[in-house]
Amino acid sequence: AGATPSGRPYFAMELVRGIRITDYCDEARLPARERLELMAQVCQAVQHAHQKGIIHRDLKPSNILVTLHDGVPVPKVIDFGIAKATQGTRLTEHTVYTRFEQMIGTPLYMSPEQAEMSGLDIDTRSDIYSLGVLLYELLTGRTPFDPEVLRKAGLEEMRRLIRDETPPKPSTALQTMAPGTRTKVARHRQTDPAKIAGRQRGDLDWMVMKALEKDRTRRYETANGLAQDIRRHLGGEPVLAGPPSVRYRAGKFMRKHRAGVIVAASFLLLLTAGTAVSLWQASRAIQARKGIQLLSDRMRTTLREASLTAFYEADRLLAAVDNRSVVDPPNLYEDEKCRNALLHLARAVVYDPENVLARERFGWEALTRRSFWLSVPLFEAGGSLNVSSDEGRAIHHTFDGLVSTIPLSAPGAGHAVQIEPGCESLITPQASTLSSISPDGAILVTTGPNKERNGGDNHGLLLWETQTGKKRCHLPVTAVAFIIFSDDGALLFTAAGAGVSVWDVKDGALLRALPHDGTITGMETLHSGLLITRQKEGPSLVWRPATGELLTTFPEPGVLAITADGKFSIAEPRKADAESPLTVKDSQDRTLGTIPRARARARFSPDHFCIITYGHRAGMPRSSPAEIHNAEVWPFPDFHAGKRIILEHPDEITDANFSPDGKLLVTACEDGFVRVWNHRTGQLLQMMRATGESAPDVGSAMSAVFTSQGHRIITSGHAAIPSTLGTVTRVWETAVESPAIHVADTVQGGCLDHSGGRLLTFSGDGDARVWDLEQPQSPRVLSHVGVVDEAGFCKHCPAVFTIRERRRAAESPGSSKRVWAGAGDIQWWDVPSAKVIFESKGDLRAISPGGDRIAYPADGGVV
Repeated sequence: AGATPSGRPYFAMELVRGIRITDYCDEARLPARERLELMAQVCQAVQHAHQKGIIHRDLKPSNILVTLHDGVPVPKVIDFGIAKATQGTRLTEHTVYTRFEQMIGTPLYMSPEQAEMSGLDIDTRSDIYSLGVLLYELLTGRTPFDPEVLRKAGLEEMRRLIRDETPPKPSTALQTMAPGTRTKVARHRQTDPAKIAGRQRGDLDWMVMKALEKDRTRRYETANGLAQDIRRHLGGEPVLAGPPSVRYRAGKFMRKHRAGVIVAASFLLLLTAGTAVSLWQASRAIQARKGIQLLSDRMRTTLREASLTAFYEADRLLAAVDNRSVVDPPNLYEDEKCRNALLHLARAVVYDPENVLARERFGWEALTRRSFWLSVPLFEAGGSLNVSSDEGRAIHHTFDGLVSTIPLSAPGAGHAVQIEPGCESLITPQASTLSSISPDGAILVTTGPNKERNGGDNHGLLLWETQTGKKRCHLPVTAVAFIIFSDDGALLFTAAGAGVSVWDVKDGALLRALPHDGTITGMETLHSGLLITRQKEGPSLVWRPATGELLTTFPEPGVLAITADGKFSIAEPRKADAESPLTVKDSQDRTLGTIPRARARARFSPDHFCIITYGHRAGMPRSSPAEIHNAEVWPFPDFHAGKRIILEHPDEITDANFSPDGKLLVTACEDGFVRVWNHRTGQLLQMMRATGESAPDVGSAMSAVFTSQGHRIITSGHAAIPSTLGTVTRVWETAVESPAIHVADTVQGGCLDHSGGRLLTFSGDGDARVWDLEQPQSPRVLSHVGVVDEAGFCKHCPAVFTIRERRRAAESPGSSKRVWAGAGDIQWWDVPSAKVIFESKGDLRAISPGGDRIAYPADGGVV
């Protein structure tokens, strides 16, 4: 700098004879390593300017020229025409600042804060972004944003793209290039077109994307920081832009010491490969065999122990009844002991069919005790269960992820599968059945791993196959308040907040959403395939879920029941008192009539012939227990006449449901019992204990519902003292059509055959009778002369044996052998013809349980 003799000032600058940095790299076909070395020099030059308090604000290839010094390429940063000074009074006072909302710079290389044109001050990190764009172009041959897109976009759209859109990573840009373009880019960099994208992944992607961060606080702090990361990459060291994970650092170490790592790994692989493969195969076979055997032995042992425990408990209860003083009259508590004893004996037979003592004891006690009417459950569980649509098996699900399939014809012959640990079942409070199991028992729904337990996010819903324990599919839901299957098991409905989603169970696809205005408070499926949704303080809606069609809207809040065709409803009164009646309306919101004495719950029968109302409502007087405890059955649609059938209960009813054909009604009561009714006549047909094993601890029956075909009932209840038993779910046969067996004289004893289908009795009239329990009207009578003291079924043939005029002297505890004393004979009978096929006379001493061996003394001391 200086002045001419005439006083004119001048400033001399270096003349740079060079070409754009991108053109130089392509013309010289520089590989990626040499391009990075040039880029590091550019970063140092920009760092020098920043240290002098200068921000360039227009870094781009045309402002970075490469010239040769003794054959060595040297980059030069030029054109500081729109540069900005950041420090030094003499510079900053004379800097031409950019006016507010005036764009300065080249859009392709402009940082988001430059494009934003706000009051935010521009600092050196704006140049870091431009260096990132330049590095992107040196590696890929293109800029992060397409020049044509920016050229065609308006000013506001161009600013939005630079400010909001995240460009693809360099490796992604190369991977998605047209084949011809990628080949040209690879040729300029002396590399294979198929490998060029893979070589950009990792360090280079991380460095470029860190420099291109929209938030300038996340970029490199200085240009020297980018230069140092480039040198770390070239030296095989971890870069700061990459995540500092062990795997990443180990990968860097392996690449830096490739030869040593390969040698060490080869020795280790040769040493362990053969042994690992053989041990793996052997371990799989051994573990599979042990697992199957262990599960089988454990189930068999558990059932046998349960059978013996039940038998001994029954013996204890019966002994307590028999030891009662003869002067004490029989009472309800003693009768309850008899019922519980029969229940234990039935369990002993179900758990272990080979328990001959339990089988014969049950046949005897069932005929001689007063509690013959007590029903016996097919299966019970402490967890949750569902019965398949064919009613042939129960699906038992415990909270530790164990799903068991139990054939109801042979509960001990089931199998269990383990689903993924950490998944929890979804149980809705609507009924006693497990709502997260499909009607056919084939699919189980669970939540993903619990976020509070595992420290992560909830993984939605998972669908499992109960037969194999394999995961079928995943439903990406974030929250679920209600979940229920359709009656055919093909659809799954989930509700959360004000929305209901319909899912395809087969592949987990979301079929449609059913919009609602209010919060969902309940869902119910009807046998007709329709779906009912209830909203908080809003209308109840009837949907055809297969198409998403809204069929009916019942605007009255508090709908208690809707018919299966969705045409009629029962709504609770708006005024919560005992005087306000229930309202019956049609789908057009026309009132058909009212039912007096509003109750808490109501249901239509499936055949639409009647309505049941039950349950205590707030405001009802408690002075009359009948008004609170009893259920009322009203004819429909002729409920106006006021005629009703009252079903009396000793305590409040907790649940009531009709059978699928509408002919029967089952109720659950807080006295611990479940009752089956002929609701058209008011006749009580059957009673079942929901839970509680002794009279002081009856507990409460919580729910009772028929299975899909109506042949079985699922009940649930809990003990009065939860710690003694807890919640129990049971499956029962609906045995209301089994006729009673009437014998002409007092029954002396009897037993069931090994299949449980025939009953043998002998009575005071001297005859024995064989009853077919399927058709007990016409028994086979085996006529005797004299009194029959004992009778039984033969184990290995269809015959029966009877013993006349014998007096049983003793019975060994724990033994199945009986001993008699006195004279008489034993006869074997052909049941179809009611004739004796063999007779043995003598001093009979003992007979085997199967009737095929007898013992008596002969002459000479021979037995």
